[in-house]
Amino acid sequence: MQRLPFFLALICTVFNLEFGFSQKPIFIVDSTAINPWTKRPFENNPENFQFAIVTDRTGGHRNGVFEKAVEKLNKLHPEFVMCVGDLIEGYSKDQKEIDRQWAEWDDILGKLKMRFFALPGNHDISNEVMRKVWLERYGKAWYHFVYKGVLFIAMDSNDGDGLSISRSQIDYVKKAIADNPQVRWTMLYMHHPVWNYKDFNGFNEIEAALQSRPYTVLAGHNHQYLKTQRNNRNYYILASTGGGSQLRGPRFQEFDHVTWVTFTDEGPELVNLALSGIHNDDIVDDAGLAKAKAMLDAVNFKPQLLKIDARRAQVLVNIQNSGLDTLYFEGHLYHHHQLSSNQGKFKLKIAPQSNHQLNFEVSTIGNATFDKAAPLELDWQMSLPSPFMEAPYHLEGTLPIIVDFTPPSPAVEERSIFLTTKTIELKQPQTGLSMRYTLDGTEPSLNSKTYQAPITISNTTTLKVRYFNTKNGAASNTWQQVYRKVTLLEPVTMPTAKPGMAYRFYEGKFQTLPNFKTLTPLRTGTVQDFNVELLAGSRINHYAIVYEGFVDIPADDLYYFYTRSDEGSKLYIHDQLVVDNDGSHEERARGGDIALKKGLHPFRVEYFEGFEGQSLFVGYSGGDGKRKPFIGLPLMSK
Repeated sequence: MQRLPFFLALICTVFNLEFGFSQKPIFIVDSTAINPWTKRPFENNPENFQFAIVTDRTGGHRNGVFEKAVEKLNKLHPEFVMCVGDLIEGYSKDQKEIDRQWAEWDDILGKLKMRFFALPGNHDISNEVMRKVWLERYGKAWYHFVYKGVLFIAMDSNDGDGLSISRSQIDYVKKAIADNPQVRWTMLYMHHPVWNYKDFNGFNEIEAALQSRPYTVLAGHNHQYLKTQRNNRNYYILASTGGGSQLRGPRFQEFDHVTWVTFTDEGPELVNLALSGIHNDDIVDDAGLAKAKAMLDAVNFKPQLLKIDARRAQVLVNIQNSGLDTLYFEGHLYHHHQLSSNQGKFKLKIAPQSNHQLNFEVSTIGNATFDKAAPLELDWQMSLPSPFMEAPYHLEGTLPIIVDFTPPSPAVEERSIFLTTKTIELKQPQTGLSMRYTLDGTEPSLNSKTYQAPITISNTTTLKVRYFNTKNGAASNTWQQVYRKVTLLEPVTMPTAKPGMAYRFYEGKFQTLPNFKTLTPLRTGTVQDFNVELLAGSRINHYAIVYEGFVDIPADDLYYFYTRSDEGSKLYIHDQLVVDNDGSHEERARGGDIALKKGLHPFRVEYFEGFEGQSLFVGYSGGDGKRKPFIGLPLMSK
């Protein structure tokens, strides 16, 4: 039979496909014994599919980054796009502002050409007003679907009390898993990496329901990438797609990317399409994280200055390499108008599991004095070799060396109160120095005791420490700490106490906690928890709350209490200030210690909200050292 011309055969094949006469892929060739292509089959398994995942856009978002990701996704043509939340900046109860932010998001997302699956991050649902808006827009905050035999579960990690998952959501997810026993894989998405949080959040129940099947878990929130193994499964924390980041590079977990997933018979294969390149899914795994951490620890410089005399000082900068790879350091001092140095350039090779020290002298110039000298500035670079074309391990920066002879705290443990005896362990932050100390209140000298082993005390004691260079007589200023022997505070008797806490709510523009005795509360009542948002109602800024009650302490012990708040807070027990977390600031934690006997003890928590963000969490730990929610203790009010 005469062979059809190539173009005619192609037309016939297309005709057959168009009208259903053939379902075979088009590949027409004038076959010969030898061909310039391999015998591998075409990658066209209809069960395989590809989709993309975007991560945090907000949380200090950088304009234009997410928009660039949308442009590139449109050129890559994934079958659909998933996300791990933080789509808008949020943290508002103003309906107009919330609508404006969602309108901005709609404009960005409207340019994406394929289907998008949303789930909420803490910036998307940060209060009940925003939850209501989310549900009006999207109908649900958690859901599941099956695509080509793969079960996708999107979760809301803002549900429940704090970073937890409500009972109804846990039951929903467990049912979705049970109802789909034959799927070839399960993909679980959420915003917070809840498996890393110490407090119970219900996620262990979901992991137990998944244990007999293959699955993968993905989250965001941290803006730092990490692939790790848990329960012999892959767990991923994605970095950023425009969210706030120092962008120190993929090796250091900080880069803008979308994650590209190809589903094969063996499961999902992930690569990270950095907006500036492509990185494998293990760009930061446990081994890579150890390398990066060792390097980050090495550049956590803590300079120490020792005074030789009125015009000369010694500068020490210890560089510790705790990793398994050799680090390479280069640096140079910038010109200084008040100080001159005997060495300006440095080049070090720091072996694994070792440390090296920058050690140089500076002298005052002319009439300059150390107490008025501007900081020295050290320009530095740190790196370790990387294979060709792989993302390098490289950091650089400028270290300001403040002319201050006061040493950092050498104490290993910060707790400064004790009941019977106290063992004090000190750690020398710089090598090559002699640590001298006194316990009688006098200033340490070269004739004082040399620290060689932990110190045990049994009474209230003032510990003073100085560092000395015995070769040139250079010395630091004095560091001191008072260690107080305390007695357990007696409980109170409250026969008529009932569950809950009394509260007083105030309005006003505060920069620090006010004197509440001079203010009149707007309203009062009783509550069961520290949900400041619930008490504030529609108000999101400029208010304060005082909580009072009695906490039921389970055993005689030293207790550590802490508050994590945005903005300021203080905690008193028996009118004694235990935690001072005052001031206008973003969410942060501060703590303090107190000795309590078993039983009821009066407490007071003061809190104020200035603007942008409102949160208050109170926790404690006892002799076991485990931090727990304060609300986990029985709380009582009159």
